[in-house]
Amino acid sequence: MRITQRMIIDSAVYRLQQNQEGMDKLRADIASSKRIRKPDDDPQGTHQAMNLRTHLSAVQNSLRNLEYSMDWLSANDAALGSIAKVLAEARDEALKAANDTLSSGIRQGIVPVIRDLYSQTVGIGNTEHRGQHIFGGFRVDQPPFVADMNNLTFTYQGDNGSISHEVEPGTQVVVNVPGSDPLFSAALTALKNLHDALQANDTAAIRASVADIDNALDLTLQKQGEIGSRVKGVSVTRSRLEKYEVDIQSLLSRTENVDVAEAVLNLSSHEQAYQATLSALSRILPFTSLFDYVK
Repeated sequence: MRITQRMIIDSAVYRLQQNQEGMDKLRADIASSKRIRKPDDDPQGTHQAMNLRTHLSAVQNSLRNLEYSMDWLSANDAALGSIAKVLAEARDEALKAANDTLSSGIRQGIVPVIRDLYSQTVGIGNTEHRGQHIFGGFRVDQPPFVADMNNLTFTYQGDNGSISHEVEPGTQVVVNVPGSDPLFSAALTALKNLHDALQANDTAAIRASVADIDNALDLTLQKQGEIGSRVKGVSVTRSRLEKYEVDIQSLLSRTENVDVAEAVLNLSSHEQAYQATLSALSRILPFTSLFDYVK
């Protein structure tokens, strides 16, 4: 087959058009930093990017749940720490009052202190966090403890519900301590016993109340330890998911984004090829006639 001038020019024009399209795409890639801007740019890459975004959304949702769970656990831990502090203060007062050389008047002076510690404990039991009572079990919308400060008695009006959060698919963590837990009754009862023993000026009963306080303190610290263990578990899960999030984002970036340095190099190659084709055509026919072919 004889190669005509027309065939040569048509081939050159086709290469010019291909180079021009390639340059236009590369310029758009560089400007947007994206190599996939519409599905037909890379159908397989688009499908992979959609799957990655689905996974990324699930991971980020789990991380939000983890933060919410950590928030609740921290609130419970802080409140239990406050109860432990109250009990430790009450213990110190009981040990001081148990001294046989102490006068009845001094012991009576400690009574208001213990009454105040009892009130503080009830207040801690009614702790609100983000508008919800953390020790009410499932009944988070009302104060769980109602106290009669005249007789130092209390009623628990929450339930024993354990609130669980899904920190990731298939994994739940309990984020609360219901007020029905024995530690609350032990703490309030120990404080009342000490209060009554002080009022009666009964040193034997005061000494006995120290054991009650120690028992309540042990229960409180034990529960704090359980909360701490859950916090550690949530922290480990959060660290793992944060790494997974970074890995997915990196893979998504490699799938969707353009390597700017490589794109600039490719653009330069296309421009050189374009100029070389123009130069070759200029030697075959006048430049003005080239537009007749391009049209």
